[in-house]
Amino acid sequence: MRISQRLAAVVLFAVALLIGTSSHSRADGGAITLGSGLGFSILMPDEGDNLTLFSAPEGNQLFAATPGLRFGHVSSSRGFEFGLGTGVIYANSGGDSFHILVFGLDFQKHFVNQSNWNLFLGADGGISTSEFFGDVTQPYLGAMVGGRNVISDDNGSVKLALHLRHHMADEDAGADSFNEVTLAMHFDLWIPN
Repeated sequence: MRISQRLAAVVLFAVALLIGTSSHSRADGGAITLGSGLGFSILMPDEGDNLTLFSAPEGNQLFAATPGLRFGHVSSSRGFEFGLGTGVIYANSGGDSFHILVFGLDFQKHFVNQSNWNLFLGADGGISTSEFFGDVTQPYLGAMVGGRNVISDDNGSVKLALHLRHHMADEDAGADSFNEVTLAMHFDLWIPN
């Protein structure tokens, strides 16, 4: 299956999930989520030197800038959440630059308790592509652990999370696999139906 077909399949699956849960959430009190994030990443290729990136909505030429959006759904109990995330990493240092588009789905299980802060575990998967599908496209799988603080009278959340991802090799393009470790802060606005 070609990468463009895989991407279309992932998009259609995500849209179907969002449509299905948004109609179901009217009955159970769930909410649609819209969010963004900010993180510090370390990329560790299987061969060669490691690369450290600081990703933020805005940056200078020495760091990577990573604007991104996340659309999703949170259950009425606030114990389960899933989303469709996108982001673009642009890095420029010493005259060399690269772009990476990241597109994936994530699932999170929150251990809700009486306080506003709770622990969560999650998994994500998707694709990352350099130069906007021009050079290399690599699937990735990952896991996350973190804490979520429900804010503004149950209208959103702030999360602190550690993401671990493995980007698989693209043998056709000659790209090696690599690992990514990211410490991130996420903000989600919950929009009840």
